[in-house]
Amino acid sequence: MNDKANLINKALEVAEEYPVFPCGDNKAPIVAGGFKAATQDPDEVERMFSLPAAALIGVPTGNASGLAVIDVDIRDGKAGKEWVENNAEMLGNTRKVQTMSGGWHFYYRHEDGLRNSAGIDGNTDIRAEGGYVCYPDGEQYRFLNDEEIAPFPPEMRLKLSFYEGEMSTSFGRQLSAIA
Repeated sequence: MNDKANLINKALEVAEEYPVFPCGDNKAPIVAGGFKAATQDPDEVERMFSLPAAALIGVPTGNASGLAVIDVDIRDGKAGKEWVENNAEMLGNTRKVQTMSGGWHFYYRHEDGLRNSAGIDGNTDIRAEGGYVCYPDGEQYRFLNDEEIAPFPPEMRLKLSFYEGEMSTSFGRQLSAIA
């Protein structure tokens, strides 16, 4: 089986659980509509992933897939490794992926109100509503464990609310009830 056939078969397999769309080698969507074109329809998956530029499997994050991902980068001298070590307890046990640039994706269950956020602590992004990730293909992206996908860490949600300069009233009330 050639690389294109392997890609199509893997995309069809992933599409059994999540909507998918093709990305190029540069991780960018190659179809009109980008991540909004994601589908689980086998015929459409096969058509999209047959495109010559299709190289990676994109999965939308947020409500479409039920996934939220903490994306930790180490490229260009970013201190992602240290961030992961310092936040290991918060990250907890969840599905973990090695990315093609050497960083990590930590997979969590999406929660309402989570959205894409970039540049947290200089090396961490959240991929949630309005975003996407490249799904592990076993080569450029690969699963590092087979842990269940955990709930999104409340500590990270709190960090996000302060980072974005807005603490939602409902989340603030939840914190007050705990304190």
